[in-house]
Amino acid sequence: MPDTNTAGPSKQIQHVVFIVKENKTYDAVYGDLPGANGDPKLVMAPGKMDSIFGNQRKAAKTFTLFDNYYTSAEQSIQGHVWTTFGRTTDFTERTWLVSWGRGSRLPFQGINVVGRPVEGSVFDWLQRNGVPFDNMGEPVGAADDDGKKPKNCCLDNNYPGKIYTMDLPDTVKSCYIAARARVLCDLKAFTYAIQPNDHTAGGSVNKPTPQTYIAVGDEGIGILLDGLSKSPLWGSTLVIVTEDDPQDGGDHVDAHRTPLFFASPWVKRGFVAKGHYDTSSIHKLLAHVYGKPYSSDIVARAALPLEMFTSTPDYTPFDRLPRAEPLACNVGGTKSAIEAAHSKWDLSQPDQAPGLSRQVWEILHHGAAPPIGTYVDDDDD
Repeated sequence: MPDTNTAGPSKQIQHVVFIVKENKTYDAVYGDLPGANGDPKLVMAPGKMDSIFGNQRKAAKTFTLFDNYYTSAEQSIQGHVWTTFGRTTDFTERTWLVSWGRGSRLPFQGINVVGRPVEGSVFDWLQRNGVPFDNMGEPVGAADDDGKKPKNCCLDNNYPGKIYTMDLPDTVKSCYIAARARVLCDLKAFTYAIQPNDHTAGGSVNKPTPQTYIAVGDEGIGILLDGLSKSPLWGSTLVIVTEDDPQDGGDHVDAHRTPLFFASPWVKRGFVAKGHYDTSSIHKLLAHVYGKPYSSDIVARAALPLEMFTSTPDYTPFDRLPRAEPLACNVGGTKSAIEAAHSKWDLSQPDQAPGLSRQVWEILHHGAAPPIGTYVDDDDD
């Protein structure tokens, strides 16, 4: 990996696949993994972690896991701004609390012009610098039509669901990406994909259970890594998997500590990265991969995650774990279903569901309340 953004592009990494999932703290997913700084008491599903998070945990143990990575977001309204812009904005920070969970929002942060940073998003940055990309499901920061053929701008109309679509299985989305790599050798230099099943719908009646949502999302990650690692493009690919924000669960270090792992032949195997990184660090790394100017001063000053790379590649493919959690739906009459109905959540878009995070925790912990002082309470009343 080039140690400056003027020495690139990278000769090894030519394809970056950036997967954004929804709403988990580090300890919620990885708190009990050996060799990492976690608290086993804060895992999301005690006794079932390898059943519903199996592929993410296997990938974290196989490749490079980060246990000192943070996002400054607290909800998805901010989280998707961070993942697409590499920073937040004054507009976002002034407005998210007065619009979140209220059934209507001010002009979307990162979508309406008033909420976009002057330098634009990662998609605008790639477009300006002539780097081909695919935007799979992310309306925040989506680039305008560049007027060229072929286009290098817009949402991928063929990505299953096109935008967000929590109720479409992430397995289908991963199959689409993996098939493009394996069958068509069609992987752009940068692929950004939303895979939000792990957001869940809590106890909402006639929706999948939280366990089902999370397990299907995890199966999607397994399909993605399995397919990409057995494709002709694996030798030049870096996969980055993280969450947009950390509102589900608790964390013994900081409530903003968030899951992140890298997978590639060019990252160390079985490695835990201890460097202090944040979302801007990922954007800085992209500048080094493509040998382009930093997108903003905030990105330029971010810590650069290089400790996990190796000059000795390991091309061993990733074999996904089959989903172990049976599929199930929520039924009416339970305490969780009644609470969900009374909450009148809007689950068509991220984070219009105050109280969901606490409910998911209680469902997965069989009614037990979160530990005092460690839980990210998403009720803003």
